[in-house]
Amino acid sequence: MSGIAFIPSNIISGGVIFGVEPKYALSPRINSGIRLHGAGLVRSFYKLNLNTQEVQANASAMGSALLTSDYYFLTQEIRPFAGIGTGMYWYQTASFKGDAGANTDPTETKGGSKFGVMTRAGLEAYHIRFSVEYNFVGKSGRTKNSYLGVSAGFYLGGGKKKFEN
Repeated sequence: MSGIAFIPSNIISGGVIFGVEPKYALSPRINSGIRLHGAGLVRSFYKLNLNTQEVQANASAMGSALLTSDYYFLTQEIRPFAGIGTGMYWYQTASFKGDAGANTDPTETKGGSKFGVMTRAGLEAYHIRFSVEYNFVGKSGRTKNSYLGVSAGFYLGGGKKKFEN
């Protein structure tokens, strides 16, 4: 799966997300799996001083490994679902200031890990999946790590079981 990410409450922010999620169907309505996910996020980019053309930017890379479960409201070819996941998020953030004279000052870099929770809702049609998810991850200092993701993807395998008489 891949898609785009948004950071609520920041004016200029966002990035890309990508991941894989092997799953096992426990029943026609419930599946469980492991989501391995990554996100590259620009948290903010703005001008500090218009006269000297100073700018500041904050960016981060995040990875996660979550245990997930989805519930399907229908068992037909087009299936809306809701899901939840919980696990670890790893992050590396960097902030810098620069000006038009190509002077760059790294102001802060930090990394770490946090426990987090993901909720999602979406639609599967045949082997194509669309979803909207929110990743609740704790702050690191003043940096908010939570983000909203919109993704599309496909899955391999699965489908209806065929029984022969």
